[in-house]
Amino acid sequence: DPPRVVAAPFECIYPSAYERLGFRIPVSCRSLLPHKGNALALPGGVRRRLGSGRPLWKKQETVIQERIVKYVTVEADGTVQELVESEKSQTEVTHMECKDTGEFAHRETTEYEQTETFNSELVMAERGVERYVHLKSKDDEYEHLESHMPRKEREEAERLRREEEQRRRMEEEEEMRRNLGAGG
Repeated sequence: DPPRVVAAPFECIYPSAYERLGFRIPVSCRSLLPHKGNALALPGGVRRRLGSGRPLWKKQETVIQERIVKYVTVEADGTVQELVESEKSQTEVTHMECKDTGEFAHRETTEYEQTETFNSELVMAERGVERYVHLKSKDDEYEHLESHMPRKEREEAERLRREEEQRRRMEEEEEMRRNLGAGG
């Protein structure tokens, strides 16, 4: 995945939340520096994580679904044919919020894949991805949805085809009624 950048992210949400959601703040410097970590060693071996100084909570959730259906046909001559339908989806949700201010960062990513194989040969493969981001600060709010899901596109085309077919049938029925009324 290429880095995802939103204009001036540091002005609308905490930089730590922005970076933890996988975004990168644009910088002009391209030098690599060793990371010193995000923990502070205190006297007596006590360690404390450095943070923004604001009470934050974070939730990460991953949902994985997979459905595989196999159809096997054995012909009278003993020939075996196998059709395998596979459908997989994975959704990842990350939500971070400041308890004091209500500012938050929310990201959802869904990846989808559907395949069909007949006798171990790939017959059909569809893949899609959908990304949703919602950022809210005290002063501003940003939402973005990007969807490239084949099933949704196919369902929308099917819905439009059904509507057109229904409209055509209604016109034909109306034409028949007019013809029957004119002839009677």
